[in-house]
Amino acid sequence: MVIVQEADFDSARLQAELRRRHAAGAIVTFTGYVRDYAQDASTRSLFLEHYPGMCEREIEAICAAAGARWQVLESLVVHRVGELRHKEQIVFVAVASAHRGDAFRACEYIIDALKTRAPFWKRENLADGDSFWVSQHQADADKTAQWGEDPAASGPAATPAEAAEAAEAAEAGAGAGAAKRQGMASQATASAVAGSRSGASRTATSPTKETSS
Repeated sequence: MVIVQEADFDSARLQAELRRRHAAGAIVTFTGYVRDYAQDASTRSLFLEHYPGMCEREIEAICAAAGARWQVLESLVVHRVGELRHKEQIVFVAVASAHRGDAFRACEYIIDALKTRAPFWKRENLADGDSFWVSQHQADADKTAQWGEDPAASGPAATPAEAAEAAEAAEAGAGAGAAKRQGMASQATASAVAGSRSGASRTATSPTKETSS
């Protein structure tokens, strides 16, 4: 289950609900909090933007990949968006499994993939009024690579504006391709019609041979 929301969450309630749904031998959970990214000034808040629809699908794909690798009864991801204050909860990940090893590894995999693949963008707002987009850390990319994945192949763009430009370019490219295919089909149809008319014209104007009686 994947939930993206602005509201805060109750991690104890989420874990209890997961436990009621499954007779699991182990449930591993992770809760992430807003921390300081800047070194020279304290963090006032963190504003998270996401790509609705695409974001949920990518997280679902991450959870599905974890389920394909390990014996997972259910994985649950709750991720907050919007403006979050320093030390507030950001993300909750829980994995239920019959075995603790599978639960630990699947939970860690999901967390690592979320950091590099999920289309979230974080803008840190500092106490002095400045703000900046938080870039992906090399350590996070290295962690994802340890699972045999290339984080650069599916990771989000650096900023929401770049993501929007990429989406528009992809849509424009798809539209141009469709228009080209439609144009080729129309040209082929026109050629076929023209050929049919030409054949009909030749039939109508060809002389008939008289037969002598």
